[in-house]
Amino acid sequence: MASTPQLTLIVPAYNASECIRTCLDDLLAQTFTDFNVLLMDDGSTDTTAAIGDEYACRDARIQVVRLPHGGVSAARNKGLELADSRFVAFMDSDDRVAPDYLATFFRTPLPDDDMLVCQGVAIDYIGQYRAEYCDYPDTDSTDLAGTIVRHRLLRAGWTYCKLFSLRMIRRHSLRFDTELSICEDLVFVLDYLSHVRRLILRSGTHYRYQVCPDGKSLSQRRQPSAETRRAGVLILARQQALAARFGITDREFLSEIYCEHGFMNLARSASTGNAADSRAVRRELARHRELFNNYYNERLMCHPIVGKKTLRMYLALPEALHLLPHLLIRLRHFIRRVNGRRIRY
Repeated sequence: MASTPQLTLIVPAYNASECIRTCLDDLLAQTFTDFNVLLMDDGSTDTTAAIGDEYACRDARIQVVRLPHGGVSAARNKGLELADSRFVAFMDSDDRVAPDYLATFFRTPLPDDDMLVCQGVAIDYIGQYRAEYCDYPDTDSTDLAGTIVRHRLLRAGWTYCKLFSLRMIRRHSLRFDTELSICEDLVFVLDYLSHVRRLILRSGTHYRYQVCPDGKSLSQRRQPSAETRRAGVLILARQQALAARFGITDREFLSEIYCEHGFMNLARSASTGNAADSRAVRRELARHRELFNNYYNERLMCHPIVGKKTLRMYLALPEALHLLPHLLIRLRHFIRRVNGRRIRY
């Protein structure tokens, strides 16, 4: 193996002692070997770092980096700072990968710059004995608009299953937003896509994303209203800019991308916030009024508490009456609790 590897795999981990051995075993079983692993221990209070040290003693490609607890974005950013390779990829410490996962990225020679490589994913619902699969046909294209729309790429915001050019990340000073703990990966991917000139898709679903049934996954937990609101605003701005850059006009596709994360996060913010947060949601909806009127589709954004009528109330009522939709949302939460139904945020 060359002294500078082709790939650095960045694996943030926080209190991951139950799963980190499986993660590292999967990586050491890869058929592609020209890589190293930065295990970013995010201030764990269990034995995650010690287990990492055990594996680092067995294989020089593994390096454990101990950090004070600062969140997944800070851990990934430190990994980007330390990486020394042509490409970088990311993996969650509780996920699984098949032996051909990394080799799939390098199935054909790759350019050093201005590109993004994506492959499919298998989403495992732990305890439910079911899985969903997102796969792509082998594609190498400079037709960015056509490829993005055809394969719904602006919706696939996860950082796993993607190969990034480290040179491009550093040239454009791309980083994860440390003020977000939800959708920070999508914001990063959208920022990266704004500089891409070539999209390469690889067939295969060698990455297994594990979904916990008990709400342990971060995306299933209640997030601060201001944070989800900010995520929605950042995502809408970046998606609009990319649609303009690539000349994307497909109405159905634009409805999908704006609703799934942008308007959905504004709805989450309204669902979890107090009266002041409700006022802030109203201001953001008013600022995006034209986008909302043109592209909002309730079929594509099924929030159990905040639907189209509630969001339209924010737009229709004067600011002095913004508390009415807020009180309606609180009433719906109360009814769900009384009926013993799970509160979804």
